[in-house]
Amino acid sequence: MFLRNRIRNELIPELATRYNPRIVEGLCHMAEIVRREDDYLQNTVRQVLHQWGIVPGTAETLLPIAAFQELHEAMQGRIIKYLLEAVAPSGNGIGYRHIEAVLAISRPSLHRHISLDLPCLISVDREGSVLRIRKVCSRQIRRDTRSEKTPPYAYSYPVEVPGMIYLNVIDGNIRFEMIDKPGLQEMKNQPRVAFMDFERISPPLILRNYRSGDKIDPLGMSGMKKMKSYFIDGKIPCLPRHKIPLLVDDRSVIWIAGERISNRVKVTERTKKVLKAEMV
Repeated sequence: MFLRNRIRNELIPELATRYNPRIVEGLCHMAEIVRREDDYLQNTVRQVLHQWGIVPGTAETLLPIAAFQELHEAMQGRIIKYLLEAVAPSGNGIGYRHIEAVLAISRPSLHRHISLDLPCLISVDREGSVLRIRKVCSRQIRRDTRSEKTPPYAYSYPVEVPGMIYLNVIDGNIRFEMIDKPGLQEMKNQPRVAFMDFERISPPLILRNYRSGDKIDPLGMSGMKKMKSYFIDGKIPCLPRHKIPLLVDDRSVIWIAGERISNRVKVTERTKKVLKAEMV
């Protein structure tokens, strides 16, 4: 409310005085155009879902990926937003990053089983030619947690390059892509980004959280180190350490998201192919 009052009472009069005296009229016209286009797109989304026999808001929705991919990307985003908000309480908790994460796992190039845990107890699974969106009850989550011998907040996702993975525990995406070799200054000034020598990585790549026995050869430190010792030295409590994303290859941890990479995969003068991992 405070920000809205400042925009109305301070920003708009300033823009009208210094740049465009008809700015209010222009904004009203733009709002009307956006409203009409939004109505059209919403009606088109409902028609497409009706053709597919999908009823939004049901306990489980099965989306045909082949037909979905034939649509324009603007319609794809609208459909995912519509379906996610239909199972969220009053449409709350669903944002851009969640929609982009679902779109990422619906790409035709992906054929393996992938799942996402989104806010509001929403689960999205990609299995073969179907994308499944469902609401998970809290009792089921508690039962699953008790039955698995895994740490709290356990997650594990196969990494596709290029690709993007949404992690509910950090409410954010991690994007992977191949890039040209960056400069030294660029690598130093981006703490949420990791640059790794792709040819020094031993596939497969997995993005997951901490497991007992994990090790890393931390860049800037001497020799292999157990992740448990790394967390203890960094004074990271037990519960938060299970939320930290780790990029793991067939040999060891190669990236502690937001902190440091393994010395084994550091970019050198001989590096030819660079993998960029970024928290977005």
